[in-house]
Amino acid sequence: MSMLAEPALQRMRHIACALREAGPLARELPECVEMVALNVRGRSFLSAPRLARVIARHRPQVVHARNWGTWIDAVVACRLVRGGRPAAVLGFHGLEADTGFSVRRRRWAQRFGLASRRFTAVCHAGAEQLGDELNVPADRISVLESGVDASRFRAASRSQRIAIRDRLGIGPSERVVIMVGSLVTVKDHDAAIRAVGECARRVGRVRLLVVGDGPLRADLEAQARDLHCDARVDFLGIRGDIDSLLRVADVYISSSRYEQMSNAVMEAMAAEVPVVATDVGDHARLIRHDRTGIIVPRRDPVALARALAGLLTNPGKRRALGEAARDRIAEQFDLPCAAERYACYYESIVAEQAMEGAARCAALPA
Repeated sequence: MSMLAEPALQRMRHIACALREAGPLARELPECVEMVALNVRGRSFLSAPRLARVIARHRPQVVHARNWGTWIDAVVACRLVRGGRPAAVLGFHGLEADTGFSVRRRRWAQRFGLASRRFTAVCHAGAEQLGDELNVPADRISVLESGVDASRFRAASRSQRIAIRDRLGIGPSERVVIMVGSLVTVKDHDAAIRAVGECARRVGRVRLLVVGDGPLRADLEAQARDLHCDARVDFLGIRGDIDSLLRVADVYISSSRYEQMSNAVMEAMAAEVPVVATDVGDHARLIRHDRTGIIVPRRDPVALARALAGLLTNPGKRRALGEAARDRIAEQFDLPCAAERYACYYESIVAEQAMEGAARCAALPA
């Protein structure tokens, strides 16, 4: 969380708890946020009791569990705490595949009564999915859209752009497309690579920068080698300089088959990089088609290639879409706005708990 979000951050105390080990993102937490790692290995029944001990020690008023892998542990842990149980909130950020919640997960959700809990979703499409697949009532779901630090992601000056391109070995005449995300099936890098190859046949030299890593890397590298055209694909792995890489890009591509609200797309928009994205999740809400970016059907490399070629050959349109995209982020999706949404949500839960507590006291005999 950025220092820009501190006004919302300072209104409450935050503790981050990892069921397993603390990952690399733990180093980016503000100093005022305590990090607790339970170091549970694999899927284990130890998670809930260990989490319950952390809750009993710190006595939070709200426990916000992120995604399916933590939901049941959080619900059970809150039940194990004696006296002053916190409110369990289940946060939905998406699934690993585009096939929805499995039958097994739906049964577990029913067994533990998850539908009666409070839920948050990062987008409206996620809220609809919770209702359709897990039967969560609409009044139990709050949409808390994510945000990005717009002060970090800015358009590059001409000199910055040239310097970064030189460092990456990108020629001044090469058109650059960038994609950020794990190399997994749901991101559909296959469609993006095919689209860039087709685009290169139409407009000339195009380079695709693929940022991220994952189990499909070897297969995708083999696919890229078979393009046999003016397209080149560079697999850059996991990087900590996404803001710099965006400064050399002409277009950002998101070819996902399934998505909720993509932070990578928002970062590109904040950096004034025009986005071509598939019509999944809340992309069509975030990106206003032909005004702040381009929306195309999912699993359609031809449509992706057509949209890429249209932007790569039209610098004026790229500039107009990029500027409008940054305005869109500043208007609703800058990090302080997102932090304030979360802070107000937590405060509403605490106020609701206080009212419920007062009502219980009033009902007691004198």
